[in-house]
Amino acid sequence: MITKTSKASSDILGQTAEFIFENGASTKEAFPQCSTKEELLSELRKTHEQWNILHTDRPVALFTLQLSDVDAIVDKIYPAPPTSYESFVSNLRLDLKKAKIQSLTLRVPEEMAEGLEKNGFEKRRVIVKFVGPVIETQLMPILPLVSPTDRDIPALAKLMHESYEKGAEPRLPTVSSAERKLHEIMSGLHGAYAAEASLISGTTLNVVSACFIALRSPREALVAELFTDPLYRARGLATIELATAMNRLLKRGVQTLTVRFGEKNEIAGRLFAKLGFKQERKLAEMVTVIQ
Repeated sequence: MITKTSKASSDILGQTAEFIFENGASTKEAFPQCSTKEELLSELRKTHEQWNILHTDRPVALFTLQLSDVDAIVDKIYPAPPTSYESFVSNLRLDLKKAKIQSLTLRVPEEMAEGLEKNGFEKRRVIVKFVGPVIETQLMPILPLVSPTDRDIPALAKLMHESYEKGAEPRLPTVSSAERKLHEIMSGLHGAYAAEASLISGTTLNVVSACFIALRSPREALVAELFTDPLYRARGLATIELATAMNRLLKRGVQTLTVRFGEKNEIAGRLFAKLGFKQERKLAEMVTVIQ
């Protein structure tokens, strides 16, 4: 059974905190601010991260889960010993099938890809994770900056679709799929939506760039989306949006900013490296159909 940490019983949550804390590497990666099991337990109760627990008669794994219509994405997986990834996937499939989910995407370390391919998964792409400190900057906007609202979504979805279609990652086949993704971000599916740090550049009649930020925890934010009209690239718009977002995140105590993008997206790699971000890891994006 899949249960959000915010709704888990005290016993299940306590057992989960125990096996995560005992795995020092997992604690350092996912909960670096927690130095005791009690702090970890408290963090699991209050975090904005979309943590879920898969449990049978005991906790099987702690993981993140994003659900969208008939699709599910798992971003981080911490199995409880002696659970194997194969056992986790098998149990997860059963629960997702009951929820009428049709497609499952796992983002896992590259060394896991071969094993998952033997279990019916296909590698879609390799994504890289960059992490950087939230710092104060003095960059000034080139065009007016405002925070997006629901009424901006149709225009932003069209811009987002065109940006991806002509970029290194053509992942959004239709404008409606882009519109759905933006609604998901603003509704909090990818973490608590940071409206004041999410920005669009341009005028009322001509929006040309956008940056959407979500909070994964009180101290970590995620660049959920960043896209620019192909005709307006290489003008510093994305850099200024990110710099302004960091200034605003800094005021609310956010310390780190994370972003993920396809390995082939060299433009994004140069942009974030210029802002002081470092590549933390590579992940294989594995996809399967749930029968």
